[in-house]
Amino acid sequence: MEDATADKNGQAKISVLYVDDERDLLDLGKIFLERSGEFRVDTRTSATDTLNSSSLQEYDAIVSDYQMPDMNGINFLEAIRKTHTNIPFILFTGRGREEVVIQAINKGADFYIQKGGDPIAQFAELGHKIKEAVGRRHIEQMLRDTEKKFSDIIAFLPDPTFAIDQSGRVIAWNRALEEFTGVRSDRMLGSTKKQYHSAFYTTDRPLLIDLIDEPDEEVRKYYSIIHREGGSITAEAETIKLNGTKIFVLIKVSRLYNQSGVVTGAIESIRDITFIKEKDLEVQKIEEQYRSILHDQTEMVIRFLPDGTVTFLNHAFCLFYSQIMNRTPREGEKMSDLLQETYPKFEKFLSLFTKESPIHTSEQAITCSDGKRYWQIWSVRAFFDQDGIISEYQAEGRDITGLKLAETALRESEAGLRLFIEKTSDSIVQIDEEGVIIEWNSSSEQLFGLSKQEVIGMAIWDLFCKLTTKDMRSDEYRAKTEETFRRSLTTGIPPFPDERIIEIERSDGARVSVRQTIFSIKTARGFRFGLITRDLPKERDERASI
Repeated sequence: MEDATADKNGQAKISVLYVDDERDLLDLGKIFLERSGEFRVDTRTSATDTLNSSSLQEYDAIVSDYQMPDMNGINFLEAIRKTHTNIPFILFTGRGREEVVIQAINKGADFYIQKGGDPIAQFAELGHKIKEAVGRRHIEQMLRDTEKKFSDIIAFLPDPTFAIDQSGRVIAWNRALEEFTGVRSDRMLGSTKKQYHSAFYTTDRPLLIDLIDEPDEEVRKYYSIIHREGGSITAEAETIKLNGTKIFVLIKVSRLYNQSGVVTGAIESIRDITFIKEKDLEVQKIEEQYRSILHDQTEMVIRFLPDGTVTFLNHAFCLFYSQIMNRTPREGEKMSDLLQETYPKFEKFLSLFTKESPIHTSEQAITCSDGKRYWQIWSVRAFFDQDGIISEYQAEGRDITGLKLAETALRESEAGLRLFIEKTSDSIVQIDEEGVIIEWNSSSEQLFGLSKQEVIGMAIWDLFCKLTTKDMRSDEYRAKTEETFRRSLTTGIPPFPDERIIEIERSDGARVSVRQTIFSIKTARGFRFGLITRDLPKERDERASI
């Protein structure tokens, strides 16, 4: 039987906790995410109940709605961060909530996604963001673990050290060096060059302490990565201990002076950096994996230093900007060369970053060499060193030209639809998923004798009760109408399936015969209904009660 916690390749599935007060959206999200085989999704309808759960630490990521009755997504995020600082958190927000997005990022959200639109694309993007956030946290944890191991080694392994006087005789040989060489200090104190050499090497080669006064060309015959500072010299070497073990060492030699400033000898400290070298290779491998992940992203990624020097460009960035610049951008060049005339505006944007506000988002328009205009959205994060000074920036950008064009087309379409609704001679009424009137055109005002201001926000059953003939109005009629509509709002089946002719009584007492049609509109939250009503000539006396 296939393991429910692993995908088809045997890899552990990403466990996701999805919190939203809308059960339909939870079920839809669970279906979409788990269909890929990469996720295991648990759902909850209450943020408060979730915080009281003891199983939060079992999840790889949390996805949360923003607008919830018991606790909004920002407060939920703050509560999560108090006890689970590293778990990825992705916030669902409604459109037009830019202030919520900024607040979420500042509070530690990894990503945000706006609700609405095509659910397939929306949940595909959600899955992508979950994987990206979990992957990033995994890499960050690996780097933290590596740094801790490195720190422990430096803290708990004192450096082997010995010193010689001006005549070349050993005057100090510490316990760490005893352990390093296997030679006791009482045998080495007072010994000469030939004797202390034999404690380190089986071959005839100089120690760094013997080369302190030699030129760098001579030192490089035996040591690498040489650095001089004042009376000290630091170098690395690959060597073999007397027991045959191959090691890497970092050696520092300094002159010893008396109170008069006269050279009296030299001191050499040796640090076994074999472990560090190996870990450097591991960190390098992790860095290469991290870069590989960034190169595989469809979003554009660029890293740069505070002086504008570019340190990393992923393939998506190079591909896009090569179209604009007629050349491929490269690491090492300046942001001013990439952005050109827009760089002053970009510099001003960078002034917004502080340790308390390290992430900012910006949209920008780019004109290509062929004159075509592109729109991009960029999320920029500043990284700070231990002194709170910005050490590097990382920017992630996405081309939103298609979205911008779609938004423009949508606005034009909505404007056309709005003009049609207002200009048509038929009454057009729309109610939302709760049965509240949200659309009332000018023809409705003329037909029913009620202004838009009076009607918007009214329940549809209250309107029906208000417009029915006086002999029909009663509490029983209103209750029955409400029951009928609430059932329709749940099922999507109209209260009356066919076109009908009814008689209404306006607020001025005039009775009017009308032809009325009702239809349902499926939404993410349930069902809405639209009503189209037309006035009938007086001679048509085909009537029915509401």
